[in-house]
This record gives sequence, structure tokens and C-alpha cells, in this order.
Amino acid sequence: MRALILVTCLLGGASAQAGNIYSWTDEQGVRQFSDRPVPGADAHKVRPAPSPGPSLTRPQNAAQRAAADQRRFEELLRRDALLQERARRQRCKTLEEQLELLEQQPRLRIGARPLDEAERQELIGATRERWRLSCLR
Repeated sequence: MRALILVTCLLGGASAQAGNIYSWTDEQGVRQFSDRPVPGADAHKVRPAPSPGPSLTRPQNAAQRAAADQRRFEELLRRDALLQERARRQRCKTLEEQLELLEQQPRLRIGARPLDEAERQELIGATRERWRLSCLR
């Protein structure tokens, strides 16, 4: 019984609050709205759109939003992996060029000082190791 009284009061209050809405266009061509008709204006009664109320599809929409977020996240991961792979390939290319230069040029200089053979072999070994760690898969 209490529930019936509560529902009746709520529905009665909602209809009392709804009221009328009038629309007209003023002298500047701007559409105006009011709860009372304006004297001398060509006012039309406006019927507001009904409230959608609670929806049973909201969890589905939330699931759809979560799935869309997951797809965007996965796309970002793929793009990041692609960028990292491109950077790795560029590093490998650079290391291969450096290694070729070190192996083919016995007389190399660092600044004004020439490298002796032991330093050159040490650089070749370090470059090979960096290439092995970065480029071999």
C-alpha cells in the first residue's frame, strides 16, 4: 500500500513539474523558450522529448565501450611495437655499417689520434657484441 501511495505521489509531482513550454522567434531571429506565452508573439507550444529513463542496455553499452577501449589500447601497442622494430632495424643497420668500416679500415682515428690495432680489435669485438645482442633473434 505504501508503495502505491509513493508511486502516485511521484507521478503526480512529475506531471505538476512538467508544465508548458512555449517557443517563438524574436526580432533578431533567435529562437526563444519560456514557460508562459509571450503576448504579441507567435508562440507555439513545445512538447519536450520523454526522458529515456533507466535502460537495460547500459551494461551492454559499458561492455561496448570497454571493448572499444581495449581495441584502441591494442592498436597503440601494435603501433608502439612497430616503431620499436623500426628503431631496432635502424640500429642494426648502423651497427653493421660501423662493423664493416672497422673491419675494412685498418687506419682509423678517434679525433686526431689514430687507433692502434689492439684498440681497433677491441672496438670490433664490442660492436659485434652490440650487434649480436640487438640484431640476432
